[in-house]
Amino acid sequence: MDFSHASNPHTRRPENVPGPFFVDRTCINCDTCRWMAPATFGRVGSQSAVLAQPQDRAGRVAALRALLSCPTHSIHADNRTSEELREAQESLPAPVPGLGPTVPPDGAWVEADTGALGAVYYTGWAAVESVAGAAYLLVRPKGGNILIDSPRYNPVLARRIEALGGVRYMFLTHRDDVGGHEAWARHFGAVRILHELEANRQQGTDKVEVKLSGSGPWVIRADGSIASLARSTAVAIDGSGKATAPAGAVTKRDAAVRSLAAVAAAAEAAAIAAADAAVELEEQAVEALLQVTAEVTAANGGRTGASAEEEEAEVVKAAEVVADEVAEAITEAGAEVLAEAVLNAVAEAEVVEAEVAEAAEEPESDVTFIFTPGHTEGHVCLYYAPLKVLFTGDHLSSAAGQVEGAPQDELFVFRDFNWFSFELQLQSVAELLQYDWLHVCPAHGRRAHLLDAAARLAAVSSLLQKHGAAEPAAAAGPVTSVACIASAGLR
Repeated sequence: MDFSHASNPHTRRPENVPGPFFVDRTCINCDTCRWMAPATFGRVGSQSAVLAQPQDRAGRVAALRALLSCPTHSIHADNRTSEELREAQESLPAPVPGLGPTVPPDGAWVEADTGALGAVYYTGWAAVESVAGAAYLLVRPKGGNILIDSPRYNPVLARRIEALGGVRYMFLTHRDDVGGHEAWARHFGAVRILHELEANRQQGTDKVEVKLSGSGPWVIRADGSIASLARSTAVAIDGSGKATAPAGAVTKRDAAVRSLAAVAAAAEAAAIAAADAAVELEEQAVEALLQVTAEVTAANGGRTGASAEEEEAEVVKAAEVVADEVAEAITEAGAEVLAEAVLNAVAEAEVVEAEVAEAAEEPESDVTFIFTPGHTEGHVCLYYAPLKVLFTGDHLSSAAGQVEGAPQDELFVFRDFNWFSFELQLQSVAELLQYDWLHVCPAHGRRAHLLDAAARLAAVSSLLQKHGAAEPAAAAGPVTSVACIASAGLR
């Protein structure tokens, strides 16, 4: 995008075709109008222009939606009607094709049931403070809606979002696309989520309710808390929308580790205790034998012959009795120690079993926050499993609109707009193969829709090869992060 024209007056570009709609010289080449109303807007030089005037009401409403969504107010219409403008306003947020309900002719989709899978809406109303980034509303059947990145705040859009159920969480992918976050969070009482590496006082994001830490991944649990799968901690949200102190979050893996640790500890304790008991009793046995031997020898008085042999037999018999008593004592002591250890292990196992049962009863989270550093140090993507959609911020987009003639299912990364590490960004792209996504909804760049897992692997492989990385290994299902990174030669 080019801000060099922003100081120019709002005059019509000569590249516009004659007619009521036109783009002025303040255009920053953000591409918003070109993908929202491609029949009207196109690129001429380093800015957008009207290449064809809309010929019917539907075309004018589409162009007006682009006008409303232009972050620099660079689009104008000389003869717009109030009815058409109202229709454009009422049609935002707009359902993303393939990820939401079909729009009926009467516009009743706003009140429609989104079904069991939920729906994705593009909010429009891009904010210049978010560098014209696209924001999305994820409508979930349960657990509360999520506003992803921040559109320009205005009461018209807020009212339309309220009709779709409002906003419980506001997820900010990274620091670039947060313009207006405070106003949206205040209006809906939303819990803002951002990685701690992206939070800063200048943008007011140091006040967000949930700061993700570490490398995740993180999920939204059934109780509304944000939990890290890397360790058993969760950030709970109280009634005021504020994050409370970390609370325990038991995952199945945590429970399994604890169970194994409990068994190992119990076995080790039992073995040590039994060994100690055996040593102690053996010492007692030796001492008892020595004492009996001394007593018999003293009683014998040095006698020889049959009498001496009888006394020796008595010593042997006494020794055998003591040995039997020692063996019995060792067995009893060992059994007591082992029994105590087993009881302790059973008690611990019951606790773990209850936690496992609780974790099993809780449904798998539909939302996963994925750490994708590269574009910025703490960039995070959101994966919504029911619709297989990935909200990628500035991490990944379609190559359409960026590469001449590129199809929408070709993937793209902004190398010229990387603020941290491009190599790390490629590595993060490769790691995304462990998730079963088919749709990419970026903040910057156009959306991508892939046919299946094979198409996803091919698209990622092509992207990595283009930037000098090896092709990820093929797999029947989602590729594991370790495998794909190793095969991509990014470590």
